[in-house]
Amino acid sequence: MFDTSRYTFHFYLNDGSYSALTEIYKNNTWINYSLDTANAAMDTVLTKIWIVDQWTSYYRLITSFNYDESYREELTEIWNENQWINGIRIIYKLDSENNYVISGLSEIWGNNEWGPVDIVFDFYSAENKYSCFGSNFDVYYNSLTAVSDKPVTVANHSLYQNYPNPFNPSTTIRYSIPSLQTPLSGGVGGVLVTLKVYNVLGQEVTTLVNKQQKPGNYNVTFNANNLPRGVYFYSLKTENFSLTKKMLLLE
Repeated sequence: MFDTSRYTFHFYLNDGSYSALTEIYKNNTWINYSLDTANAAMDTVLTKIWIVDQWTSYYRLITSFNYDESYREELTEIWNENQWINGIRIIYKLDSENNYVISGLSEIWGNNEWGPVDIVFDFYSAENKYSCFGSNFDVYYNSLTAVSDKPVTVANHSLYQNYPNPFNPSTTIRYSIPSLQTPLSGGVGGVLVTLKVYNVLGQEVTTLVNKQQKPGNYNVTFNANNLPRGVYFYSLKTENFSLTKKMLLLE
């Protein structure tokens, strides 16, 4: 078990690169845990973890651009048996001005070939951030205008950062389902809510929630016993909402 954690960021003016160090406080001393480094272009981010008094490569994210064909690729590779192996890749198709994402495709490497995998995509318009879940998607940006002589109430879903984070072996995930002005699409039982946990390869680890829930605030405990340490993602999804956050499991 650990008591707390701290993060130290360094930006290097000479070459524009940066590093982010995560330490945990254990047995009355600060201990290295993970180290992220990136070059100035931010097209390669390397994550290392501290094992047996030395830094060991864990995974890296490589981003490449092809502006002539208007696409961006993000490739996650895993360090395994002294070599980098393919993990997940995401290919985003951009608009003609290379400003906005208009479609996306996610694939996982297995049996020496790429195959589809469901993940959570985050993408942006000029004003908003959007999320969707699946192995591919298309985006349509529309301007919506509403005129009403009555006050409009906006209800928001919320997915909060887990606490504690980093954690070992359990952590609490809190989220909110908003009150709606119209009858719930799920009927009197509420709306269908799913809360799932994924590893860095996009593989589902566990389903924490999969049921109808009424508006309100909810707390769920995630117990990571028997899971390897590292980065995990938890994703909340309803009929018209999807959001994912990252958490860190310590040894």
